[in-house]
Amino acid sequence: MSWLWLCGLAFAVDDELVVEGERTERPGEVSLSREEVRAFPGRSADALLRATPGLHASAHGGHGKGFQYFLRGVDMVHGSDLAVEVAGVPMNEPSQVHGHGYLDLHHVPSVLVHDVQVGKGSVDRSHGPFNTIGWAHFNLGLAETGAQASAEVHSDRGAEISLAFRPENSEIGDFIVAEAGGGQGFGDARGWTRSRVAVGKTAEVGRRDVDAAVLASTGTFESPGVLRRDDLDAGRISFWSAYPTSGGGRSARVQAHLRASLNESGHHGEWMVWAQTRDFQLDQDFTGAFHDPLGDATRQSHEALATGVHTFRRWLLGADQESWVEVGAEGNTWALRSDTRALHADAAPPSTLEALQTHGGTWTRAWLRRGDWVVNPGLRADGFVVSTEHERGGGRGIAGAVTPGVAVLFTPGDLTVRAGLSRGLRAPEARGVVQDGPAPLNLTNTAELAVKHSTPRLALELGGFAIGQRDEIVLDHLTGRFEAIGSSRRLGVEAAAAWRPLSTLQVRLDATYADARSPVTGVPVPYAPRTLVTLWVAATEVPLGTATLTAGVRPWFMGRRPLTNGFSAAPTGSADLVASVDLDRTTVTLELDNPLARKWVDGAFVYASWFDTERPRSELPVQHITAGSPPVARLGVQRRF
Repeated sequence: MSWLWLCGLAFAVDDELVVEGERTERPGEVSLSREEVRAFPGRSADALLRATPGLHASAHGGHGKGFQYFLRGVDMVHGSDLAVEVAGVPMNEPSQVHGHGYLDLHHVPSVLVHDVQVGKGSVDRSHGPFNTIGWAHFNLGLAETGAQASAEVHSDRGAEISLAFRPENSEIGDFIVAEAGGGQGFGDARGWTRSRVAVGKTAEVGRRDVDAAVLASTGTFESPGVLRRDDLDAGRISFWSAYPTSGGGRSARVQAHLRASLNESGHHGEWMVWAQTRDFQLDQDFTGAFHDPLGDATRQSHEALATGVHTFRRWLLGADQESWVEVGAEGNTWALRSDTRALHADAAPPSTLEALQTHGGTWTRAWLRRGDWVVNPGLRADGFVVSTEHERGGGRGIAGAVTPGVAVLFTPGDLTVRAGLSRGLRAPEARGVVQDGPAPLNLTNTAELAVKHSTPRLALELGGFAIGQRDEIVLDHLTGRFEAIGSSRRLGVEAAAAWRPLSTLQVRLDATYADARSPVTGVPVPYAPRTLVTLWVAATEVPLGTATLTAGVRPWFMGRRPLTNGFSAAPTGSADLVASVDLDRTTVTLELDNPLARKWVDGAFVYASWFDTERPRSELPVQHITAGSPPVARLGVQRRF
């Protein structure tokens, strides 16, 4: 596919959000400190991904299922185009039964998210093979020393308790955390249970800093599933109800890593080994009894064991060390088994998959500054070997690609002009390997042009992008599978503003418009929103006498979404709020989801179904929706000892 081009203008975050020296000059990236994490409304690490400008995370599956992500007009499903790492460990699960690149961060305790960096695009070629549209890095650590205990009660008939400990005079990577909770949820089929344990340790071994951590979680969840729009309009079912076969499941993960880093004058290096296990099961029913009089409900089961290595070395260049060159390599292997079966007793044999998926990659990138000019090139080479056995055959698939990325920046004074071209890569899906030969790859081309102007108090951005995908995928709810619909293109504009009137107060506003269509037919790509506007107002550590206040509110608006069969989903929006008051050794926190109790529509789909078997069956497609987050209040108290 030929490169796509679009011209525009842009802005970046202010210099209080620097993680690496060059990050202030990259539009579309945001870094949140621990205090900003506390001021961002969201119950989980997954919800913090909403800090990415223009990203919408849809949580229509209950408390334990992975979110669905939308960015730049791309339906990234459950993470297929969003590369995410937690403490350096890649989180995207290749060939997961519920979605390729499945992303689930429910095993990460919120108290351990020390800081997070999120961004758009694929210019930085150090990110993994699911970085086609966006990326994120979560760094773990317990901010405070000593022991702490907390308890929460929820208005949706739930509760949680948490214990954490960090020794005195220790690093943030030394921690023990244990959490447990559960509840019935607001409305029907929203119950959940969850337990999490995390242990981390740091040490200095010779000249190297070493850290290790183990995170483990297990939980169950109910899922309200979809509702027919005509049933809602006729009053046959209420907005936060569910059909009897709506579903639910379980999810468990153990993640471990050992990392060593070396910082010396002129260079920096890192080495890591990691492993994780996965157990996932999901019961779901999108169509009632439309295909089978005994019921269409299915069960997806997935087990996986993964191991990996990661290393890089960076050399600083020049007397001022404002330039650098980096070389890195990574490799991982996923051994997995999954099946999908109908739940009724007379069902046919399940659809099964056994696969061994191996990936190896290497990259080089650089940050080369000369006066007001910066050149930021990168190049990746990735190879994959996928061995499969399933009902359609199986075999050994081999794939590989070289994917470049380059950005050029011009930075005279407070102005930054940035142009970028990149090609992102999505790993092969094991179900696509049906015989020996090439394994299918998805490549995404992106062109960006941006200008920003920033002062210590205010930064403004207006930018444009063009994206071309070779193999667009959408969820076919009739089969419960993700299907390729051919090539697609996106043209879009992005705008943002960041205002910091006080050192303790910041306001962030961003807006994205993306037009996604088939370049052949001109038909809009379904499901992905065209327009998304978000506002985040955050107050961090505001003095209130002997206490301090940290709070944040995040309203958002999503425009009309194109669907299949000529349908469209109406505009929608909501808001969330969090506020914490620190009183010496006690913290009181109040969180409000959807405080205005708006009946907003999260997901919208079009197909034929038959849930009410006492009514006539029809093959006409109708709109189905998933209800947005219900109104919930959570009150928590934390005590430090």
